[in-house]
Amino acid sequence: MNHLNARKRLLPLLTPLAILLLLFLLPPEQTLGDVIKLVLLHGALVRAALIAFAVAGLLGVLCLFSENPIWPRWCTALQRTGLLLWLGNVFASSLATRLTWGEWIAWGEPRVMATINILWLAVACLLLVRWMKQRIFTGLANLVVAAFSWGLIKGATLVRHPFDPLGTSNSSTYQLLYGAMVVVLLVMGWQVTRWLVARELRS
Repeated sequence: MNHLNARKRLLPLLTPLAILLLLFLLPPEQTLGDVIKLVLLHGALVRAALIAFAVAGLLGVLCLFSENPIWPRWCTALQRTGLLLWLGNVFASSLATRLTWGEWIAWGEPRVMATINILWLAVACLLLVRWMKQRIFTGLANLVVAAFSWGLIKGATLVRHPFDPLGTSNSSTYQLLYGAMVVVLLVMGWQVTRWLVARELRS
C-alpha cells in the first residue's frame, strides 16, 4: 500500500521533470540562441491551452443537454486547467518578448492583444461559473471561451510575431521536441483536471 501511495505522489512530478528535460535537450537557435527554449515553450502552452478550452467547450454541449452533475464539474475543472496553461503562456511569452524585443508586453502586436483578451475573458467566465453554479450557464460559458479563444488567436494579424516559425523550420529536432512538449503539457493538464474533479467530489 505504501508503495502504491508513493507512486501516486511521484507520478505528478514526472510531467514537470519531462518539460525541464525537453527544454534542456532543445539546442540553441542561430539567431535567438537559448531564448528559443522560451519561444517553443510559449507555443506549446498556447497549443495545450487551446486544446483544453476546446475540450471544455465540447463538454459544455453535454451540460446543455444532460442533467448529470459530473459534466459541469469536468467543464469547470477543464476551464481552470486551460486558464492555468494560458497563464503559463502569458508568463513565457512576456519573458521571451522581453529577451527578444526589449519589452515585457508588445502592445502593438495583435497576437499579444488577443492573448490578453483571452486571459480576461477566461477569468471572467470562470468567476461567473463558480459564482452561479448553474449547469446551463456553465455549458454556455465554456462554449464562449472555446469559440473566442480559437477565433481570436487564428484571426489575429501578425506584425513582428513570426508566422508559423515551427512549421516553416527545416529542423526536425525542434519539431519533434515541440510536439513532445505539447503532449507532456496535455498529460499534465489531464492530471490537474482529474485532481480538481476529485477534490470537488470529496468536498
